Amino acid sequence: QNQCQRERGRPGLLSGLRARVQPGGTPSPNAVVCDGVSELTQTERLIVAEVVEGRTNQEIAERLRMRPKTVEWNLTRIYRKLNVRSRTELAVMFVTARRSF
Repeated sequence: QNQCQRERGRPGLLSGLRARVQPGGTPSPNAVVCDGVSELTQTERLIVAEVVEGRTNQEIAERLRMRPKTVEWNLTRIYRKLNVRSRTELAVMFVTARRSF
């Protein structure tokens, strides 16, 4: 197991972000990067992009031509993969990390 897996039981972007920042908000030169984004499917990445833009589940469903329940189900999987608890935490992670898809 690597450091990321030991930290939370599985790789996750949040642990990677925390590992890359020293107290005071400065980047750590010896940071371990844990990128749970690589675990996301194409659909999950599209949904994350929509969440980051501030869209509701209904709006995401309409834009991606799926049912709102399908969006909810995918968000649950995304939260689990990235070790986040809410869409706000998810959006903050991606805006802070300036992730691109």
